[in-house]
Amino acid sequence: MAKLYFERARQARQQVAPDDSYTTELLRVPNKLTKKLGEEFAEFLQEVCAATPDRDRLISEAADLKYFADLALVAKGIYPIEVVREDMRRNRAAAEQKAISPSTAESPEPPKRSAPYLPAPAAFLDDDEGDDFGGGFAH
Repeated sequence: MAKLYFERARQARQQVAPDDSYTTELLRVPNKLTKKLGEEFAEFLQEVCAATPDRDRLISEAADLKYFADLALVAKGIYPIEVVREDMRRNRAAAEQKAISPSTAESPEPPKRSAPYLPAPAAFLDDDEGDDFGGGFAH
């Protein structure tokens, strides 16, 4: 269902987006999309590496990067929900591995995170495709 939703959203976007829209141009010319994705990553990385990053700017740059990364995925027939599911699968596998691994006193402590890691809701793991997740493109 999620794949169908995103495919319909992509098709609708292509049908209603003006032929001269920036997003349409990027979908039509893969090299431009690749270049734009690189530019957005550089801007995001620049803010991440700043001595004192501006929180609002970092969020804005992350949103830009996510939009163009999602656009690149959709252009290749990969839907953003598939990436979320893969992340959740990896987290679940790591948790299961940790649960079956013997704990020893000599085990080093895992590195501390500076900010909490908040995984996506467990509902994203539902592989029956019966979900109906939103998330169209706003640009």
